[in-house]
Amino acid sequence: TDAVIVLREAQQNSRDRHYAIDVLAKELSRGCQEIWMGSDWSAALAVSGIPFRRVVQDGNRADWKRVQQHPETMVDCVIEQQGDGLHEAIAKLPQFEQFFHMTLDVRLAGAAPLRLWRRNQ
Repeated sequence: TDAVIVLREAQQNSRDRHYAIDVLAKELSRGCQEIWMGSDWSAALAVSGIPFRRVVQDGNRADWKRVQQHPETMVDCVIEQQGDGLHEAIAKLPQFEQFFHMTLDVRLAGAAPLRLWRRNQ
């Protein structure tokens, strides 16, 4: 019976993840050009047709360090999930909300909140 419970939980988690990917992809396709991403939401990039080369992520240390100083000069959208490195970086930027506003806040059972921020026009 434990295996059945685990399978059902995995199926629900998979459905929730697909839902989050679809919602995020839809919002990304509404004009996000340069993106700062902490957690791995590359599936949403693929669905929205955004090439990975337009993403600043922690695998590119030089860009990651620069974007942490002044994200408003490098990106127009930020994908952040509570608890990832990007969430921590934003917490150290008191001016972040002067330049960006939240356009998406996805909360699923058992998962950290996922947020998309857009640079103010």
